[in-house]
This record gives sequence, structure tokens and C-alpha cells, in this order.
Amino acid sequence: MKLLRYTNRKDSRKSWIVRDQGQMDRSFLALFNYLDAEWNVYDDVDEDYAPTLNIPLALTQSSDPDSIERRARIVREHKIDRAEWEAIRSLYLRAKSGDAVAARKLVQGRNGGEYEKYTIEDLEEV
Repeated sequence: MKLLRYTNRKDSRKSWIVRDQGQMDRSFLALFNYLDAEWNVYDDVDEDYAPTLNIPLALTQSSDPDSIERRARIVREHKIDRAEWEAIRSLYLRAKSGDAVAARKLVQGRNGGEYEKYTIEDLEEV
């Protein structure tokens, strides 16, 4: 038997006793719902993608080969960021609809953030 324990610096502890894998996934879904509703930790994927391409004006107006390559690199990195955002957004939407496995993956991927710290502890059977 295990204990899924959530803590943050501003909130009291929350815990879920877990006896099997299905219960573990449901516990992560409960934690996801709590983090989403109480701490808004998923606001970055709850809204439409709003990229910020920081391309200096000088690069946008230059025909110099080095400037063109730097511009292209910034755009490539942005595409990677968007792909990552879309993957996380997909997990978020599935978790919002009650998919416990998606919620678990999403929460696990963010463990350690200011409001997203949890531990899984072993409990002795009583």
C-alpha cells in the first residue's frame, strides 16, 4: 500500500491512500483536479497557444546570411516549443475529461514545481 502525498509552501498536506494501479491513477486525477481548480497551475495550456517570437528587428530586416540563419533557428525552436505545448495541451484536455492516465502523466511531468510537489510513500499494511 502506498500514500500519494501533496504539499506546497502555502497549503496543508493532502493525501490519498493507494492500494493498486487503478487507484493510483484516480488519485493523480484527483490531484490534477485540485491543482487545476485551486492553484491554476495549468493556465499555460488552458488557453490558446500564444507564442512570443523574440526576433530582433534587425534580424527581420537583414538579408545577411548569418541573420537569415539566426532567424530560421528562432523559428525552428518555436516550432519545437509549439509541438511540446500541443502534446501537453492534449494531456490536459484528456485529464479535464476524466482520463486518469493522462492526469497522471501531466502531474508527473510537472512534479517539483512551486505548487506541484508530491511524493509517493510506502505504507505498512495495518
